[in-house]
Amino acid sequence: MTRGSLGLVTLLATIAVGTSSTSGHPVESVITLLQGLAKTSESEGKEEEVLYSKFEHWCATSIKTLATTTAEEKAKLETLASQIASYNKTISVLDSEIGALTDELLTLSEEGSAAQKERGAGAQLYSEEKAALDDTIAAIKEALQILTTTKSKTDTGLLQQTLQKVTALVRYKATPSQLKLLQEVDEPKERPDLKTEGDYDSHIKGYKFKSDSVVELLKELALKFEDELTATNAAETNAINAFTLANHARTNVVTAKEESRSAKNTERNSAAEQLATAEGNQASTQADLDADSASLSDTKSACDLKKTEWEE
Repeated sequence: MTRGSLGLVTLLATIAVGTSSTSGHPVESVITLLQGLAKTSESEGKEEEVLYSKFEHWCATSIKTLATTTAEEKAKLETLASQIASYNKTISVLDSEIGALTDELLTLSEEGSAAQKERGAGAQLYSEEKAALDDTIAAIKEALQILTTTKSKTDTGLLQQTLQKVTALVRYKATPSQLKLLQEVDEPKERPDLKTEGDYDSHIKGYKFKSDSVVELLKELALKFEDELTATNAAETNAINAFTLANHARTNVVTAKEESRSAKNTERNSAAEQLATAEGNQASTQADLDADSASLSDTKSACDLKKTEWEE
């Protein structure tokens, strides 16, 4: 019952009381009824005021709560947007760094393969050079042994065979004069006609002179090729050491870069997980904001409508 209805009932009751001066008048029953209605209307009016007061309190509380909630949700969305942007930037930077490390590791791998191939070729060349020097030195020593044990003999077949081998081995490293001397001793000579006793002695002296010269030459060549072998061995040792050091250094660099890439991958995965969580929170918070904003709008509309109805 509205305030207008309550006023109307009270007015009618007042009028009825003013017109009833005689007991038992027919209007007495109407008066009694109107007085009861007045009391009922007054009671209902008070109840409506209490209910409306509670409704007003609910409206104020609900609107305040929803307004606070939506404000917090908007602030949270701003924070989440900032976090998402930060995670995306972190992931982008890490992807770039991981890519660069991967390229560097590929280059190091290629360099390692090239160095290994080069070392293999160097080892093969060393093996061939050492074998050639060993053969040359052995042949020279063999020729020296033959010469020192057959100086007084004219049968030079074995010597010539050995000197042919020596000449073939040293021809690219001996001087023209050295090669000429070896070839002179190497070439078989016909025994000269010995007409007098002095001719034999002259022949023997000439052979002995050439033999002595070849011995000295072979000793000289032996030293030369032994020195070359020593230098070759030293160069190979240095090459092996340099390769080992470079390979060790490269391995350390590779290990460091692999560890760095692994750490960055871990960091990226963590950032990706945080990004996914933030995006999920963003979606749910946006849904909550949409729902709470709709509730706030509906609540304001309902409260405004009720207020208008109550004031009429």
